[in-house]
Amino acid sequence: MRDNRGQALDDKNYKLPKDTRETIDADNLNKIENYALRLNKMAYFDRGKGKFIFYEQDKKQKSILNVKPNFSKIELDKILERQKMFVTKSRLETKSFQVKTDWRLVVGLGHESVYETAITLHYTYGFPFLPASAIKGMTRNYIIITKFNMNEENALKDDVFINIFGQQEQEGKIVFFDAFPKSPSIEVDIMNPHYSEYYSDSKNQKMPADYYSPKPINFLTVKNTEFNVYLAVKREDNLKIQQVSKNDSRLKNEYKENTLLDLAVKWTKEAFCKHGIGAKTAVGYGFLKDV
Repeated sequence: MRDNRGQALDDKNYKLPKDTRETIDADNLNKIENYALRLNKMAYFDRGKGKFIFYEQDKKQKSILNVKPNFSKIELDKILERQKMFVTKSRLETKSFQVKTDWRLVVGLGHESVYETAITLHYTYGFPFLPASAIKGMTRNYIIITKFNMNEENALKDDVFINIFGQQEQEGKIVFFDAFPKSPSIEVDIMNPHYSEYYSDSKNQKMPADYYSPKPINFLTVKNTEFNVYLAVKREDNLKIQQVSKNDSRLKNEYKENTLLDLAVKWTKEAFCKHGIGAKTAVGYGFLKDV
């Protein structure tokens, strides 16, 4: 098996621990299909550029992946069905919905990596997904911004907010699950910082001037992908907002007829659509629409 430039995948430029290379023969090495392993554990080192790369440029200067992900051999339907079975048998009251990327999405851009950028991939299956912590954090931030005028201190005094998201001394009652994809698609994208010398100057001696040359940085994005989202709560905790809230807050008055789970689902959908998840939301990445 070879990558897009015709390079054999057992080539020495693909960096692997010595004992791993000695244990796995070339035939089995070439059969590795988990994209997370191929991308992060079989990183290609370009000796000419002196760095690890995951892309090349074709004759039209278009960025292409060296090793394209092949998710067709993953039994996604079975994985999604298994997650659904796990959630529904958890003795929790659950709600699910689907969202689809409005344009492009990148989660985990700043994670540690041998490359300049990164992307969140499932450790077992290798496909892109939305971690539960990211979904909860996105929704929580959205509510702090829109309902509490960016004042987290006030949010942490509100019973409705605390019941859904929790606080330091109290666990939130809503359970957020990882969102798995249906037919995921990954593409290379590019950002073009113009003032990299200025940003990397620890001595503060350089100005953000126009005479610096742009230094393109490639990164991986998710595109045209639908995700299954699950939220849940213990049945005995899924009361109406007016029952769980003791203080006379704006949230209690506005949503008093909603149950805790219904409100969490409503807010999460809004956050996907209006706030976005992951990196670069300020320039249009990370927004998902309800399907």
